[in-house]
Amino acid sequence: MLQSKIESFYEKHSKSRVCQGDILRDFKFNIVAGDEIIEKEILYVTVVSQDCDLDLNKKNNQISDSGEEINNQFLPNALILPAFTVNEFKEGEHLKELYKVVQERKNQKIIDKIKEQKMERYHFIPRNLDFQIPELIVDFKIHFTIPLGDIGQTYNECYLATINELFRERLSQRFTTFINRIALPELEFVAEQ
Repeated sequence: MLQSKIESFYEKHSKSRVCQGDILRDFKFNIVAGDEIIEKEILYVTVVSQDCDLDLNKKNNQISDSGEEINNQFLPNALILPAFTVNEFKEGEHLKELYKVVQERKNQKIIDKIKEQKMERYHFIPRNLDFQIPELIVDFKIHFTIPLGDIGQTYNECYLATINELFRERLSQRFTTFINRIALPELEFVAEQ
């Protein structure tokens, strides 16, 4: 078997652009609620937009003969997933600041299943003290698209590390599987006589 060149769950990059798998801390963004624009802050987020799209968006800016900017791979927004600390999630308080919603407390058995990636709605991201990343849980029901320009304004201050390729692909696959599931109606079956 060939030896993998990936030696850890995380890596650091040059921060020249937003990348798939980036973990950001103290991330601020705006949401539109009716006629209001409200600033929100999430302690941790991870970027799940495909890296090829993020890369091509950055590379494909060209200037036409008339001086106009051309980008055939334009990507206006990045898809991000909030990541909550295990303790905050366990207490059911992870959505309190963001939405003023409290959920029921999770027992250790549920947390252990999430850590083993055995609950399709959630994804566990392990701790790395060198990069200041605590144990995190992503709830796939909570996701945002954020304009790339808005991310770029605070990117350098928020960037902690990037999840390595294989691990971020697993996160993306699990997320897309969850949001791609087929919702079945609840039907009452009557036994034939």
